[in-house]
Amino acid sequence: MHWITVFIFVLQFAIGGYTSILDFKQYGLVRKDNFEHRGDADYTGGLRKGEHRQYTKGKTVVVMQVRNINDACRANRFKQLISLTSALGWDVCLQHDDPEIPVWLQREVDRNLKVCTYKKQDNMVLRTQLPAKYAPRAAVANKWMFEMWVSKQDYDYAWYVEDDVYLQGGNWSQFFSRATELGGDADLVGWFRTMKPDWPWGPISRIQGRSLRDDRGGFLQTLIFCFRVSRRFAQESVALEMGGALRGHEEALYAPLCDRYMTNCQRRTLYFPGGYVEPGGGAGAPRGKVSVFELVRYAQSKGYLPDSPRNNENSDILPGHIYHPIKCD
Repeated sequence: MHWITVFIFVLQFAIGGYTSILDFKQYGLVRKDNFEHRGDADYTGGLRKGEHRQYTKGKTVVVMQVRNINDACRANRFKQLISLTSALGWDVCLQHDDPEIPVWLQREVDRNLKVCTYKKQDNMVLRTQLPAKYAPRAAVANKWMFEMWVSKQDYDYAWYVEDDVYLQGGNWSQFFSRATELGGDADLVGWFRTMKPDWPWGPISRIQGRSLRDDRGGFLQTLIFCFRVSRRFAQESVALEMGGALRGHEEALYAPLCDRYMTNCQRRTLYFPGGYVEPGGGAGAPRGKVSVFELVRYAQSKGYLPDSPRNNENSDILPGHIYHPIKCD
């Protein structure tokens, strides 16, 4: 009977292993060895309709990047994120350029162990080590400093949010809860879209000297004003950066970096609750300090959003919808 028991055990192991392979294909996780080019239209975040995937509730931090926290607008936006420390048990950190943080924030840091701040410049070992490509572009350097900081922390996941991302109603816990559920254990969670061959950041961006064009000559853009990375993604991208393997802009680098150059890297599309988001706006887009109403009207005029009744200017600006860019000044 002993050999029968062994046979049953082996059979169960074989079936279990095969099932795990089926599960991998079922969820469509992105691997280096089965890279395929996908745009927003056919990329569903690795989940089939109606399916849900279990995810690891790892230690998470949300980092908000600000140039100056000493104004009421940015302070209120950061205070909304601080609510995540009690609602989700996450840490919230401020990446800033200020010589000194305001008194209210210092008190919050002293009182709440889940709130922290760090200066962008303090995260560099030496200023001269910052790759030359970042020197004239502070916005891109912000992402580099974020990755450097995350790579040295013990968080499993880190969200990056710019200070001009506006969530109507400010219920970030609802947004991040849903985003985390759908994002699962992915190393990179964000909004992605396929750009045309003449996209400015595309041709100049390379990984290990190789072009990032897809099969049709276009590029896959990551909208980096709100995204999540794993600690592993941050550590590997920093290592590649310091080794001189990355050139160009993060918007062009992030998705191909995960899809093609990181073994077993998982990428998922960020949950979108409604609203309107753009990296910087196209020709004719509202510039500078823009209200949500102005941004929505611009989007409607371009056909990006459907028209809605205009007897109330806020009729189509619903709680939980997200907008970018909504700048404080």
